[in-house]
Amino acid sequence: MGLIHLDAGLIIAFLDGDDAHHDASRAALSDALGRGDRLAIAASALEECLVGPARRSPEAIDLVRTVIWSTARVGCGPQRRNRDPWARVCDDIWASRVG
Repeated sequence: MGLIHLDAGLIIAFLDGDDAHHDASRAALSDALGRGDRLAIAASALEECLVGPARRSPEAIDLVRTVIWSTARVGCGPQRRNRDPWARVCDDIWASRVG
């Protein structure tokens, strides 16, 4: 069991079934979870992962949020917020998209 710090590119490929790296990213994540590795992702990388879903719908953001939040620890840096960091990230992305 180890700690794997996820890159946005891996998650983006996993989320997009048409991505050339989708199968490889799916296999890598499946292997890591199968070994019991812990997953982490920086809040900034998470924001990158939510750009595509934000272009689709709030429901797409919620789906990605649920999947990543249930499998990875999200780092918010030194300014940790008391509320769910996903809510802050999603709010920021959605606001910039429709604002």
